[in-house]
Amino acid sequence: MAQGPAPAGRAASTGPRLIDRIPDNLAGVTQAVLEVFAKDFPAYAEASPRQKEEIGERVTEICAGFIDYLRSGGRMPDALSLLPPKAEFRGIELRDLVDMLSLGKHAAWRFIRDNLAFAGEEGELLEVAEALDGYYREMVAPLASAYFNHQQESIADFNRLLNQFRMILDRGELLERITATACRGMGFSRAVFYLYEREALLPVSAFSARDDLWGRNYLEPLRYFPISPFGNSLECKAFFRPSIIAARRGEYSSADLSLIKPMPEAPFALVPINPSGSPKGLLYVESEPDRLAVTHWELELLQIYADTVGLALENARLYREVSLKGRALDHLMSRVNTAHEEERARIARELHDSVAQSLLKIIYSAGFAIDFLKEDPRLAEEEIEDIQEQAKECIAELRAIIGNLRPSSLEILGLPETVRRMASQFEREYGISTRVDLQGMGDLTGSAEMAVFRILQEALANVRKHSGARAVWISSRLQDGQLVLTIEDNGRGFDLSSVEHEQERGRHLGLLAMRERTELMGGEFKVRSAPGRGTVITIKLPLLSGGHRA
Repeated sequence: MAQGPAPAGRAASTGPRLIDRIPDNLAGVTQAVLEVFAKDFPAYAEASPRQKEEIGERVTEICAGFIDYLRSGGRMPDALSLLPPKAEFRGIELRDLVDMLSLGKHAAWRFIRDNLAFAGEEGELLEVAEALDGYYREMVAPLASAYFNHQQESIADFNRLLNQFRMILDRGELLERITATACRGMGFSRAVFYLYEREALLPVSAFSARDDLWGRNYLEPLRYFPISPFGNSLECKAFFRPSIIAARRGEYSSADLSLIKPMPEAPFALVPINPSGSPKGLLYVESEPDRLAVTHWELELLQIYADTVGLALENARLYREVSLKGRALDHLMSRVNTAHEEERARIARELHDSVAQSLLKIIYSAGFAIDFLKEDPRLAEEEIEDIQEQAKECIAELRAIIGNLRPSSLEILGLPETVRRMASQFEREYGISTRVDLQGMGDLTGSAEMAVFRILQEALANVRKHSGARAVWISSRLQDGQLVLTIEDNGRGFDLSSVEHEQERGRHLGLLAMRERTELMGGEFKVRSAPGRGTVITIKLPLLSGGHRA
């Protein structure tokens, strides 16, 4: 450290030594250090009154520690008791603390040199300068060590949190944990997670470390916050850029953020969740009002957290889809097995009640014909003619049974005409206006035709049972080498998310069965519906050849 001369014009000291005069001027040294902080250190200048008071108390303790350091001949007090790592937790990072210590060292030196030293005390000034420099080094080393030890512990704790996230597959639990972990595990005061749906952000999870009811109250009522890539709000900039936006205390007003009103003077961050798949979202986290800013270290953790949350959301979505498909397959298999058993029972009844009875009559008639051949050939001839008629009836009954197993119109007339006849019958039986416009029905395989036929049967059954519709429209067209089939009704509609929850409980699986049939043919199945707005089902199927029939 540079050595300065004694103040010009001052007489030589005749009182206590310089080192002994410093304790009596402890308040002056402390004030000089704080004035330098206010002038040259933004972290102190922007600190809250409470933080400034705490820093002032800490500076006084540090200066008093330096006096003990001088008197003891260089024996260092417990540095960590003077600079506890908790200071970093309030938004002042290690580099801030080191800068503050360096500024404080120079400020203290200038005050001692300019106000306490007298002529002839250059040697004592040099001793004080060397002691200040040694005291500074002794303060910084354990502080840095404690800081990095804390970081390592934080990383270990953070990794445990991330591992827990990777194990969560239930979407509801995952959404709740996103905000709860941001507060309980990462030290933020409040957090809200928004999902991006229909070009808007929908709050789906909220948590407060201070108020257990705040999160529930914030989520009620249901609200959508529209956002656009061309918007100027902070959430638009964070989500569409995408990058974390961190606001220091008081940097933005509530007008800059439409999602939520931060606590007065509280720093906050907007963290985009942008996985490679979907869903996407935005995480809002807020610190306590006495914090200066979200630290660089916290921002790094938030970025890692966002990546992990995005991956967990994608895993939960895929798991949910697999579970739903599994349930749909189980439901289909159950329905197939039930249908097989019912069909076997029906066929058995029909064979017993019709064909078996007809064959039995033929057997009896043949016996009579044999007897008549011996007694009256004319009667035998009449009996044989009757047997022929009974055999024809038996054949007709067998054909009817076979036709019920697979509609003969599919074989003879093709799928379009079969659909038209089914629509006409549906309209006659249930009084629901049914319009058909079939264009470009391609060359589907027999199994594909039957699958489309069953899908339409299921769709019309849903219209009849659940929609309350007055009209339904069935249409098909060619588009980009695909057959696009649409079933639309003007019924009461439904909330898709509610139906999905019901499906998870094993109910309302008709849509799942239709989707599964479509996907088994390599197609795409979509549903669009809303309460009071009817329902539109769109099915896209690949065409197997270039030839088409109407």
